[in-house]
Amino acid sequence: MLTMQLRSAHHGAKRSRARNVRHRWLVTVGLIVGFSAPAPPAAICAERSPSSPPYDHRTTDATAPSAASFLCGVTAKDVAEFPPEFSSGSEPTAVIIARFQGQWMVPMAERKVRKVMRQVNDWYEEVSHGQTRFDYDLYSGVTVPFPFSCKFDADDAVIEAADPLIDYTQYDRLMLFFPGPFIGVECAFGGYSSVGKRTIRTEDGTIRASVSVMNTAGLPFSPIATRSTIHEFGHALGLYHANGWDCGDDPLEGPCRSIEYGNAFDIMGEPGGLVPPALALPHFSPGFKVQLGWLPEDAVLDVEPPGGRYMLAPLEPPAHEVDPPQALRIARGEEGEAFYVEFRQPIGVDQRIRSPKRTYSGVLINLISSGAKPSQLINARPERGHFGKAAWIIGQSLEDSRWGIRITPIALHDQGIEVEVEFGP
Repeated sequence: MLTMQLRSAHHGAKRSRARNVRHRWLVTVGLIVGFSAPAPPAAICAERSPSSPPYDHRTTDATAPSAASFLCGVTAKDVAEFPPEFSSGSEPTAVIIARFQGQWMVPMAERKVRKVMRQVNDWYEEVSHGQTRFDYDLYSGVTVPFPFSCKFDADDAVIEAADPLIDYTQYDRLMLFFPGPFIGVECAFGGYSSVGKRTIRTEDGTIRASVSVMNTAGLPFSPIATRSTIHEFGHALGLYHANGWDCGDDPLEGPCRSIEYGNAFDIMGEPGGLVPPALALPHFSPGFKVQLGWLPEDAVLDVEPPGGRYMLAPLEPPAHEVDPPQALRIARGEEGEAFYVEFRQPIGVDQRIRSPKRTYSGVLINLISSGAKPSQLINARPERGHFGKAAWIIGQSLEDSRWGIRITPIALHDQGIEVEVEFGP
């Protein structure tokens, strides 16, 4: 099991620990308010208007137009370093419970925060196969000595207010829990995080750490807080959103756009559908696991011409418990893009997933570009207007006419699913 070191600091001496990382986001209102409400079908942040609702989390697209920059959280300090760092072993984390002066909302109780962190660590322990955990110290009773305002960065204010209590040089991750504006305010948010580490100046010196924030005013139930905290830590580790690729009635060709949160089969996407967000805690997709260094080299098979037939093992078990590969990677030309093909089964946290009958009997296909960017789920049923039935079932082919690639699941077996990859003109 996990080794978690808990400490509560209200005032007095600084506490010690060990390192830090960073990125930010605004959670879907549907994720907090409605258990079955999918995320709005929005395009990328740069395409939003200033009047769009703040359902998105903060992006790191430094080129987004300034009109959308507040809603999407575009700030210079949020630009990530590439590529994401591999995540292995303990992630020393400072968890801070705070409030702003004059707030009538009470902060989340320590016992609830500890419960959330325990569930978060359980999830990461399972999904990383013991490679990542957040060993944390808990600091409570922090009060920012002025009221909350949309005109300043709340996370920086909390970090500064807690500075006399904490030796930040001992941490790699900062997770802040405080009540903030949630509905009806220009800067309302559910949570946000840096993508990877950012520079923070403290009384003990300059550090590099991730900073993640959970708005406890918008997290009335600990299961929702758990899901959101897992998501934010994913950003802190260097991951972007799990999006969907929308090309109208075609899975791949035509005028296409990226749908934020479109992938309901990855916790970096939206929960959506009939699966309550409190219950849907799916694995990261294999492209993200590769970025984090969680999949061994032989777990991902690079498929090259002339192609062939390949047995694909489930994604969920540790690689040493199955016959590899657990993912197929198929380069799409020489532009740094690749298809990742995966097979999900009702194992562990993936026992609750959207469209289970279809998903467990087919494959999911994501398109991922080189570097740290969002993944794009390719939809097997684009005519339905959503990604709930995105899995490609037996006999159904994804055809990439531009690069002459065809991907077809052809048979289910006890040990996995057989997939045929063909290359043509």
